Parts: sequence; structure tokens; C-alpha cells
Amino acid sequence: FLFRVQAMKINEQDKQLTRVRILEAAVDVITIKGFKAATMREIAKEAKVGDATIYNYFPTKEKVLYGYCEYVQQQVMLELKEISNFHEYTLHEQLQQLVETNLRVWLPAREFLQQVFDISFAEPVAGFANIAETKRLFTAMVVDMLDAAIEAGEIPDQPYRELLPRLFW
Repeated sequence: FLFRVQAMKINEQDKQLTRVRILEAAVDVITIKGFKAATMREIAKEAKVGDATIYNYFPTKEKVLYGYCEYVQQQVMLELKEISNFHEYTLHEQLQQLVETNLRVWLPAREFLQQVFDISFAEPVAGFANIAETKRLFTAMVVDMLDAAIEAGEIPDQPYRELLPRLFW
């Protein structure tokens, strides 16, 4: 029984590593070839996974594209959580750190990000629906920062408080 539990953990860890490999391969392939010209087969080959395996992780090329955006936002969240005294920063410092961390984490894939923007704005309804989880992760961080600043008395309760995180987005 213990062996099976350990094997399941390894499998889950392996799945996460494979997912990240696929996402990073997609960045490389899409950056070089462009979103429309890149194929799932090329991404799978670059990630060193089978042609069918990639579809177990991402059913469409769009899901890979926006999956990378979610992954980057999760990396930003993890980096901010690793700052031991982040909760002691002022709201201004927290927001500045959020922006700087986003810029730094996105920097290696900036050409890829440009394609995300181009696709999202070319088909706004589909694009904005696909990036909804990334937006949710980002705005949740801003909400937490604003709530903490209000609770600490650093800033007064804000009118239109529900709109502020969207402005940062």
C-alpha cells in the first residue's frame, strides 16, 4: 500500500513536470513559428512527448497558449509568497513588487506574450474567456493586498472597491 501511495505521488509530480515541459515547448515553437503555423505535433516533439500524450494535458493549441499564461501567474504568486516579510510591505511596495515580478517572470517569453495579446484582441470574446483564470489569479492577489491594507488602516475603505483589481489587471 505504501508503495502505491508513493508511486501515485511520483506520477502526479511527473505529470506536473510533463505539463511544464509542454508549456515551455509551446513557448519555443509558437515564438519561432507563430501561433497559426505551430502545430500540436511540433510542440509535442519539442516537449519529447507522444503526439497523443499532449492532448491528455491540453485538448487544443489555445489551451496550451492560455495554460502558459496561468502557469506564469502561478509562478508570480509563488515568488511573492516566498518573500518572507511581504506582508509587512506597504500597499505601494506590494503592488510595485507584483508588477516587477510579473515583468521579470514574463520577460523570457515576451515574444510569446505578444502573440497571446494579438490572439486575444483579434477574437476578444474567446480570448478574454480563455484568459479568465489568469485574470482571476492576478486580481485575487490585488484583492488580498487591498483588503490587508484596509484592514491595517493603511488606506481607508475604498469606494468602487470591486473595480480596483480590474484596473490593475
